[in-house]
Amino acid sequence: FRSSLGRRVTLTDDDSASEAIPFAFSYYGRSFSSVFINSDGNLTFEEADSASTQRGFARLLGGPPRVAPFFADLDPSTGGRVFVDAASDAFTVTWCGVRGFDSTQTTTVQASLFATGNIDLKFGPEVTLTEALVAVSPGRGSSFTPVDLSGGTRLAGGAGAVGERFSEEAELDTAQTARRFFANHADRFDQLVFWTDSAVV
Repeated sequence: FRSSLGRRVTLTDDDSASEAIPFAFSYYGRSFSSVFINSDGNLTFEEADSASTQRGFARLLGGPPRVAPFFADLDPSTGGRVFVDAASDAFTVTWCGVRGFDSTQTTTVQASLFATGNIDLKFGPEVTLTEALVAVSPGRGSSFTPVDLSGGTRLAGGAGAVGERFSEEAELDTAQTARRFFANHADRFDQLVFWTDSAVV
């Protein structure tokens, strides 16, 4: 982790705080000078995200541009702290020991935005929460490319969202699945029914 965590940002459950970035941050071809720090382990541009709906692909892709080091239902008001360090070369947000909602499991994760446009995500060894989306997204209905983040190697960006979902259980994102279906089929259906070859929630 970067050595300076900076100052504490007080966030409650499903909360957001706006912060200025001390340089022009280039993200998906646009330049941003401010960002919203959201309690649910992510940063958004243009608008805050304090919704309590599912932290899934539909929200990741359909919402505002987002950097999601650990997009999950987190509640900093019950445990842990959130810090921001706005340095001239990097804007860093750290969620330290933040608990999951109605849980004693925690995550420690750090996201750094650099003046070069690069993004660095780091994870503490004491992460005990097992479900989250780790991704970057231009938002507003972008496409999604799954990648394997477990290797710890540097990844180049693209035009759409990229990331990985971590979970102990298989899950079917029905909104994203329906989008994929309608990308190749005319909207002439009253109902979609999905059969899977494995149990999902």
